[in-house]
Amino acid sequence: MGKIGNAYKKFSSGLENVLFFMACLIMGGSTVLIFAEVITRYFFQSSRAFMEEYPRLFLPYIIFPLLGVLLKHERHISTDLLPQMLRGRAKSIVKILIYLFVLGGSIMLFWAGVEAVKHFRMMGELSITEFVIPMWVIYLAFPLGFAILILYVLELLVKECISIASTAKQASRGMEEAR
Repeated sequence: MGKIGNAYKKFSSGLENVLFFMACLIMGGSTVLIFAEVITRYFFQSSRAFMEEYPRLFLPYIIFPLLGVLLKHERHISTDLLPQMLRGRAKSIVKILIYLFVLGGSIMLFWAGVEAVKHFRMMGELSITEFVIPMWVIYLAFPLGFAILILYVLELLVKECISIASTAKQASRGMEEAR
């Protein structure tokens, strides 16, 4: 795997760690905010609105950036009857078709996310929360997540193409040795 492959592998692994850390931070913060909201409501009969609103607003920053990581590690909910029945080259071809479909959808959703961010930024819309956040910041999770998904789908496509090429190379060596 050359220098570029090793550098990309380090980058990919580092990106995964950053994304998981970010998701854990948001999830932990959301848990603390909701718990604090429950406590203040119960003991003080009042609470701050942001304690309930922020976990909902930042949920997309957990979901969308992790799409690519989950796909890479095959942690998505999926129907994999056909890939389970296939082996070798046929299985790789089915995976490539799936990845191409995901890539196409990801590109469309990335573009739609970019357009949504541009729209909300141009409109200057703000959240109606206690502490105001520009809405484009909330919508930024969509193109960010789909850009990361595109990156990981491309990685998986390259791996499957390499797998097919190495399988074909091994098969041709085996046929030469049999002669």
